[in-house]
Amino acid sequence: MTVLLPTTHKQKIKQKIQPLLLQPPTTPLHIEFAESSYIVKFTRRESGRFWRESMSALACWFLLGVAVKPNAFRTGDISYEAQRLRKLRQKDIAVPRLLMEGPNYIVMEHCGERLEPMLRCEQTRDELLPHIMDSLLALHEADQWHGGAQVRNLTIQNDTIFRVDFEEKTGDVLPLSLAQAYDLFLCFNSLTKYLNFDVELGEKLLTDYLLRRKEPKIYASLSKLLNFSLRLDKMFSLLGDNFKNRSDIKRTRYFSAVVSRSLNNYRVRS
Repeated sequence: MTVLLPTTHKQKIKQKIQPLLLQPPTTPLHIEFAESSYIVKFTRRESGRFWRESMSALACWFLLGVAVKPNAFRTGDISYEAQRLRKLRQKDIAVPRLLMEGPNYIVMEHCGERLEPMLRCEQTRDELLPHIMDSLLALHEADQWHGGAQVRNLTIQNDTIFRVDFEEKTGDVLPLSLAQAYDLFLCFNSLTKYLNFDVELGEKLLTDYLLRRKEPKIYASLSKLLNFSLRLDKMFSLLGDNFKNRSDIKRTRYFSAVVSRSLNNYRVRS
């Protein structure tokens, strides 16, 4: 259910938004009225859409072994994101409250500061990492997925981690367990530089997730992802060191190592 705003705030927000609708901003807009903060998100212009959709379809084929038409990954419009926010709030997932809806925009509560810059400090990083995994675990245990589980889509307010950006239709395209495994891939892929490619630390975080989740389908989906990753690794080896040392390839290989060790740990300890 959309939360009602004070009438004066609603009018001022509409006045602020109206001139922007002809050429909406590509990034969310942060506005403040009477010590209240709001985030306005507009329908996104989809330049390069075909390329992104094709890459997502290829990633599903190579990493998950699932053939999906590229246009199935077409980003949802703003009403799709509003629908997901309402559903997630009903399940007590920490996401922004939806305050207003228009045909080309939504207004949400402001949910704190971006979490990613805080990971640059090692002490803060070590405190936050378990909470990031707790947040993802809570989402998955509610039979949901994020689709944009990178740490850039996390904020923090009063020690609560909020998830933002729910345009992606991953869970509508893939079986839920695969969509959740893909969330784990995106999460670790974005955390790699803050983990400094520390396989033991990554293993600890993922093993803890698996032991608490105790979901055979996730185990099977991660095993499938690992098998395809190992096949890719063999292909990478044929392409030489220059290719293997690309940052995106190194992140994928790191996640494969973390998954391999975590699945072994899970088998032994469960």
